[in-house]
Amino acid sequence: MDLLTCPICMHEFNSDNYIPLILHCGHTFCKKCIENTERRMGALQCSLCRGLDFRDISVIKKNLIVFQNLNPSGKVPLVPCPIHSSNECTFFCSTENIPFCSKCVTTHKTHEFYDIDDQQITQGTDIKIDDKLTCVQEALKIANDERSKAITIMERFDGKKEQKLSELNKKFDEIIEQINIKRKNFVQCLNGKYNSTARKIQKVIESCEDIITKKKIDAKTLLNGKKEISFLASSARYKAFQQLETIDLSSTSLSKDINKLEEVIETADLEVPINSSSILESILNLKTPDMQLEEAFQFKPKDVSLIIHENNPHQVELVNQLIEEGIEISSKVKAILENTDRKFFMPQECRPYEDRPQRIGFNTTISAPHMHAYTLGWLEKFIKPGMTILDVGCGSGYLTVCLAKMLGKGRVFGIDHIEELINQAMENIYKSHPEFMDNSEIQIQMIHRDGRLGLAEYGPFNIIHIGASTPEVPSALIDQLAPGGILMAPIGPITSNQRITFIEKTLNGSLNSSSGLGVCYAPLTDREKQCPASY
Repeated sequence: MDLLTCPICMHEFNSDNYIPLILHCGHTFCKKCIENTERRMGALQCSLCRGLDFRDISVIKKNLIVFQNLNPSGKVPLVPCPIHSSNECTFFCSTENIPFCSKCVTTHKTHEFYDIDDQQITQGTDIKIDDKLTCVQEALKIANDERSKAITIMERFDGKKEQKLSELNKKFDEIIEQINIKRKNFVQCLNGKYNSTARKIQKVIESCEDIITKKKIDAKTLLNGKKEISFLASSARYKAFQQLETIDLSSTSLSKDINKLEEVIETADLEVPINSSSILESILNLKTPDMQLEEAFQFKPKDVSLIIHENNPHQVELVNQLIEEGIEISSKVKAILENTDRKFFMPQECRPYEDRPQRIGFNTTISAPHMHAYTLGWLEKFIKPGMTILDVGCGSGYLTVCLAKMLGKGRVFGIDHIEELINQAMENIYKSHPEFMDNSEIQIQMIHRDGRLGLAEYGPFNIIHIGASTPEVPSALIDQLAPGGILMAPIGPITSNQRITFIEKTLNGSLNSSSGLGVCYAPLTDREKQCPASY
């Protein structure tokens, strides 16, 4: 007999109406046949051995061995055994709280285990699921209640904002209204001064118009008389001519009055004194809270030692030496140089406190201290908090850090075409100024890229410093310079000396340039030329 068919109806077992159920006697029949079997004395009688089973059909268990064999080849079991993944779990071990298959029975023989369909197990899982569902529903209710409260708070906050906005607009409306009233008063004052002199001028104009009208009538009379006389006899002609002679030919001149008017308007006082500068100053002094906070965080030289670290005596001595040699250094630049120790930005074998360039590898150098002092001094008057600065050819990152300290608040980008130098610069900054790595006020970012291309995606830049010589400034950097911005670069032939040149882009986009100190910088070039394979 085929074990996968019901011995009564000979129908193949399945997971629908023909589920294989096993009686107490061990024989298996389909669910449909068991439902149709007549009970005797409340018991089911096995059709094969006549054995009795008093259980209700709802608690009769499936023959899991037969049921498992119903799975098509390769089908993943509904509850795979954690040990034998291809087998369906048929039991549940309450000792270890895991399900297992028939092959694992010997492993759990000393444990307490049940058939996986046992009511004790299914009811337990149902209770646990119900408990979890209750918890989830309670959490959902709490979340919905809290969301409703948050929405109510948001609505109240919006209302508060609208109220404050109304109050703010009302205050500015009052200011504008008072300004308009004052403007009206000043205009009336100006009109009063104007009208007194304008009436005199108008009288002269009217007198001129009267004379013009009278002379036009006289001219017309003479023209008409001339035509009539030409047709008259001699006696009559003379009489008509005598009538025309009565016309007044005198010329009434108002030149004296006109000259007086010239003097009057020259000396007329139309001045309406108003101290608008103080009014504008008062309006400009109206500062929002964030502007007040910004002022509080602006960089001041005396703050450097507080936000950085204790000065290295050798670095301080170096800065004092530059001053003694006649280099003009402001207090702000002095504080920055003293607090930015050169030893962190060059190899250990270098001499950081000597006033000369030091080699940092890759056929390049860190500039001499006096050039850093000059550069910071030149750019100091242009750098304002909140700006964006680009340092082209940043090398080991020393000047980039100095520019960030001078800026105080804003963004500074260092760019170099030598990737190793960028990595080295980042390490230098991390070692010497870790506070810059997590600072919301000032952002330093070091990027590996050809400096001649700039960083268009981060621009425009208020300040661009180029630390290498170039015959002319690359057009990409000019394009990335913001209106009103300053670009500083050593411009000239790369084979000889150059001059520090400042290029200003005006608000309308035109360029103004001026040259200064003669210098000798390495060229702004590519990696292949700067670091050939033999280097």
